[in-house]
Amino acid sequence: MKKLTSAVLVAVLSMVAAPVFAVDQSVPISTSVDTVTAFTVTVVPATTDANGNDILGSPVVPPAMDFGPLVRDGENALRGGKNFHVFCGTNTSGNPYNITQNMSVLSNADGDLLPDSTLVAPVNASSAGDPADPAQNIPGDTLGSTQSALTPSKLIYTSNPAGAGSVVEAVYAISGGNADGTDPFPGWDPIPPDQPSGSYSSNVTFTMTLV
Repeated sequence: MKKLTSAVLVAVLSMVAAPVFAVDQSVPISTSVDTVTAFTVTVVPATTDANGNDILGSPVVPPAMDFGPLVRDGENALRGGKNFHVFCGTNTSGNPYNITQNMSVLSNADGDLLPDSTLVAPVNASSAGDPADPAQNIPGDTLGSTQSALTPSKLIYTSNPAGAGSVVEAVYAISGGNADGTDPFPGWDPIPPDQPSGSYSSNVTFTMTLV
């Protein structure tokens, strides 16, 4: 009987004293993350102030460009009442890429077509969306030129060879012509005063292609 009691006491003491002799224990937990090729498009409307500067509004959700009713400027030319700034965000994990766009002709339900007066002007590219910050400049990249938005596979941007991620800004406008009387882009056609009334619509598709 004493032996049994001694054995029990030893067992109890061993359990109490166990933390003193405990060894480190490890619990492995798997950790993972996926890096993905990403391409986002944000559309922001803009109105023009008296000095000709664009004042940006809030992003349009879902992305769309509604130029509203056409207006006449001082030259009696028809143009869109607002501009749109389109921001394309990219991440290709270091693969070089191009950004292009394709726009169909603006037309209405009667089949009337709007003249080729819509321009796209790539204006900025930066690593994080602030082209005014020199630290965000991307060496070796190239912006496309101002052209008709109807140009097939119109080039907006070419990345540098390192495929650096970027935020690329392009401006869309229905132009009534430049103030100095020159054409805003080669092949520009003004909207005539007798353009048939109606609601004209179109689609623009932006594409990022690894090269």
